[in-house]
Amino acid sequence: MKKSKHVLITALVFFVSSGLASAVLPDKKGCTDHPVFPTRMPEYSIENCETKDFGAFNFETGQKDKTSVEGRLTKIAYSIEDRSKEASGLAVVRNYENAIKSVQGTVLFIDKNSNRAVNGKIIKDGKEIWAQVEKGNGKIWLTIVEKAGMAQNMMSKADAFGNDLKSTGQAAVPGISAGSAVIAAENTAISAFKDPYNGGIKLPNGGGEPGKAYMAFINAAYKKDHTQMCKLMADPADMAPCLQQKQALDSYIAMFTQPKSHNVLGGFMKGEEATLNVAYTFASAPQSTGFVVMKQMNGKWAISSFGGSGSGSVSAEASGQVDLGSSSASGSASVGEAPGEFAIINISANTKEYTGRCPANITWTASITFRMPLPDKFSYHWELSNGRKTPNTVVKPPRTGHMSVREVWNGGKPGEELDASVRFVAESGNNAMALDPPGVKVICK
Repeated sequence: MKKSKHVLITALVFFVSSGLASAVLPDKKGCTDHPVFPTRMPEYSIENCETKDFGAFNFETGQKDKTSVEGRLTKIAYSIEDRSKEASGLAVVRNYENAIKSVQGTVLFIDKNSNRAVNGKIIKDGKEIWAQVEKGNGKIWLTIVEKAGMAQNMMSKADAFGNDLKSTGQAAVPGISAGSAVIAAENTAISAFKDPYNGGIKLPNGGGEPGKAYMAFINAAYKKDHTQMCKLMADPADMAPCLQQKQALDSYIAMFTQPKSHNVLGGFMKGEEATLNVAYTFASAPQSTGFVVMKQMNGKWAISSFGGSGSGSVSAEASGQVDLGSSSASGSASVGEAPGEFAIINISANTKEYTGRCPANITWTASITFRMPLPDKFSYHWELSNGRKTPNTVVKPPRTGHMSVREVWNGGKPGEELDASVRFVAESGNNAMALDPPGVKVICK
């Protein structure tokens, strides 16, 4: 048997704690600390994790453009049960900054506005490893990419295909056509799809009744039929308010019409919940597979959540891609940044640049479209670059599934040039989202 050689690089993290040890929740089954950071902040446990042999992540740079790095991708989400013992953002940043430096790594970015993010890279024995840490409310998100090119598994030689390649530039491969290649990919996706319920009822190709309900919603989205979409996801008594939420409905349309087509390959069902195995095709991208969770409410099946096959969810941005798992520069949060995220949130300012008398007032708006079914409650707060942090606000999502909240950044003195920026942090249950849209350039006269 051929043995693979792994390069192990360990960043020594000197996490300091005081007092008696308290009960810490157990790590999620199958999750462990990454070998690069073998220890963690005190009192934190691993809430979720995922690893891809090949993936990509956009690392913060402090500028509009981020640095995309490809390779073996690991994401670990830490959480703390006792918030009174939660580490500050500065403590987290400093610990990981020192850890990177301890192995002669290079710190590339520190969020000095909020002290909630740091990243860097480590080079050891010719291997380049990138790491980014982000601090949320009760959360720490660690992303590591071991930089590498994608393994090319399909190899060919011109002489293996006879004269077709030489004469026409195309190779005729006996027994394989474009159509059968798609079928082969779908067969692989079907065989790889596991029962998430450990005893669920297997659904046929098409997904049975849950699959029909999903495809009915998708067809309505492609037709941009707001009325049919509301019929499929709202009770009759809620039709009028549902139809009034044009922005929320258009957000769903933008999300679900990214793929050229959806094909339900089957799935599993248990009780009033079903998980569908769905294949997506695109006009200019490879086929991708994912899952869709459907729940039966008031006699009808409706979409509850969805995601890519082990690689995040369909992005909320209308980019024609799937499984992106990252936020856009506009401040639009990918639905798949972390499994279970509860809303699509877009952050925007009332201007891109301000020149005039100061102190200036910049109005920021968070437009929130909730996943169905609606969470019982959610909380949010703003962190502003002028040093102000708003109190945590707890609200119940409206029945329409869409709402907007605003906050005003105020600052600047005559002669100053500065960046007006915000961070919007929202939480629901065990899920948290932190968004950092591009700032507004303020020039004070």
